[in-house]
Amino acid sequence: MAEAAAAPKKKGKLPLILVVALVVGGGGFFVMKPKPKESHAIEASKEVLSIGELTVNLKESGIYLKCTPVLVPRKDYKKELLDHSMEAIKDYIVCKIPDFSITQVKTFEGKRAIQKALVEGINNLLPEDKDMVNPAEPKKKKGDQEEDTAEAHEFDAPKGPVLRVYFTAFAWQ
Repeated sequence: MAEAAAAPKKKGKLPLILVVALVVGGGGFFVMKPKPKESHAIEASKEVLSIGELTVNLKESGIYLKCTPVLVPRKDYKKELLDHSMEAIKDYIVCKIPDFSITQVKTFEGKRAIQKALVEGINNLLPEDKDMVNPAEPKKKKGDQEEDTAEAHEFDAPKGPVLRVYFTAFAWQ
């Protein structure tokens, strides 16, 4: 009995192996964890810029459109540049809308055509903002077709300073 009490108990190597495996596995998880991708998503500013009420003749004589356009600028575009160009923007809208007929103005597609034409023209008027980031276009994959069409409907001009034009009032007579 004295021999059994004097001999120390032998511990197995299993607990040591388990501890080492947990440490290596946990470290590997943090090393291999995917890093968050840099977001190049274009964000709209939370502040919209109302142009004010405008009354403009349409293509046909005697018919006019009364509308209140609102600009949705990019978040990273300086508001001062928009404010500085406001008179030129109003002038462009007053000159562009008469290109459309009452037949076009009455339809949803016609209204969208006006919005898209205004966004394109306004973006051509505005000065460049050197701080504005234009992300590279992502390469399309076969499965990305659905995402591409959803993104295309979000903004009328995803590369310019003004992303969209809304009308808060739109009436013709």
